[in-house]
This record gives sequence, C-alpha cells and structure tokens, in this order.
Amino acid sequence: MVKRLVVTGYRPHELGIFNETHPGVAIIKEALRQQLLAQLDEGLEWVIVSGQLGVEAWTCDVVRNLKRWY
Repeated sequence: MVKRLVVTGYRPHELGIFNETHPGVAIIKEALRQQLLAQLDEGLEWVIVSGQLGVEAWTCDVVRNLKRWY
C-alpha cells in the first residue's frame, strides 16, 4: 500500500508572518521536517499539497530538500 500525506495549513498573514526572514518560518519548517521524517520512516511515498502560500509552500521547500536524501 502506498502511504500518502495531504498537507494544508495556515497562510503567512494568518500567522503574522509577512516575509521569509521571519524567525517563525525556520521553526515551522523544522517542525514540518521532523513530521515528514517520522512519516518517511513509516513508508511515506507521496506528499500532496495545493501549493498555497504559507504552510503548504514551506512543506514543498522541506520536501524538495528531503528528496535529495530519500
């Protein structure tokens, strides 16, 4: 069975983040990375996002970086 993960979340303005240099972005990306690593250990093969700004776009960044290793 193929394991899939659908990611959706807040937009940056809903979190009070108005640029990519905000310190919260790094914290959110690290939390996403930790969750994705845990899912990879359980056989994750697909990550599905719609590509909206915020959590979804940050997830795409993290997935692209993890793709190099997984």
